[in-house]
Amino acid sequence: MPEQMKKFTVLCPFCKETISFEIHEEDLESRYSGGLAGILIPIHGNPPHKLEVYIDRDGLIRGAYPIIEEGKLKSNLQNSYFIDATSEITPQEGKAIGVTVLPFTIVIKGQPEKCYNEEIFFTEIFENLKADKKVQSKPVSIEAFQDAFTSAPKDKPIIVLLVSKRYSEGYSNAMKAREFIAKEQPERAKSIHIFNSKTVGPLLKLMIINAIAMDEEGKSLEAILDYLQWVSEKHVSYVYVDSLDALRKSERVGKVTTFFGNLLGLKPVIIENRNSNGDLKAFTTVRSKEAAMQEIVKAIKKEYEDQELIGVIFYGIIIDDAHRLKELLDTEIGLEQDNLTMDFIGTGVAIHLSYDVLGISIYPKK
Repeated sequence: MPEQMKKFTVLCPFCKETISFEIHEEDLESRYSGGLAGILIPIHGNPPHKLEVYIDRDGLIRGAYPIIEEGKLKSNLQNSYFIDATSEITPQEGKAIGVTVLPFTIVIKGQPEKCYNEEIFFTEIFENLKADKKVQSKPVSIEAFQDAFTSAPKDKPIIVLLVSKRYSEGYSNAMKAREFIAKEQPERAKSIHIFNSKTVGPLLKLMIINAIAMDEEGKSLEAILDYLQWVSEKHVSYVYVDSLDALRKSERVGKVTTFFGNLLGLKPVIIENRNSNGDLKAFTTVRSKEAAMQEIVKAIKKEYEDQELIGVIFYGIIIDDAHRLKELLDTEIGLEQDNLTMDFIGTGVAIHLSYDVLGISIYPKK
């Protein structure tokens, strides 16, 4: 009997190339360690990089992480850029695009604390979440921010883009680090610009990539700061969560709500930053992913009628879901397809919501 082939399609989060590949079922089975099998996609893109793809035992892609040859931080920029690792930019990827990535800390009960993407990676966190262990995170420390700021080139302004202060104390810690620097170097402290992005994950990543692109185009510091402020204030995110279990563990919904939600087959759609304050709020409940997509598209159409929109669709396991949402936005709203990117949700989101999510972060073009 001929050996069966499994076909997969993945979006590279670094170069945005959609890659299709095949693997023999027996080969795939031999690669499993715990609940995941790792597949290495050959070198592609510019700069050249590989891609590590992780597939679970249900045949679903759970993560894809670029592998970039270790190099120096891009130095031809007008400003120094810092971002926290909830952006899902790896340290190597950060160097390639011109941003220093500061790791947050992963805390798993009974285990030593580890820095994300330096000492602990997606696969280990995924396994612990699947084993129903409590996984938490601690923000970048004041000391880490202070060290980062003082080690940056003295002749360049510093731009710091951070996860929403509603989810993390990272923003507060960065502000305190700047205050310490101000005591001895008041002028230097004035050149440190710290942003509460009011979001997490894929949009955070898109914001810093666009800021660096503006820098490379020769845009002024003021224009870049204005862009980051605009997106922080004006974006809205809609998130469909396929299971309430992770929400219950993170205490974002009550146990009773979780029980009856699961019992009735209802799934939540959450809205973020509706009032420009970075909050997560209940938006609606639905019985299916397709219904969630229809509700999200309807809400965007109502909120942003006749406006040009930019954003990122994020997904946890099935790239086809992201393509379907993109298709709906095109047919129902006529949203410019080149203005939309797609990306994985990332570990920072998964710890508090779930890996099984689908959503979009979107904002009007200024």
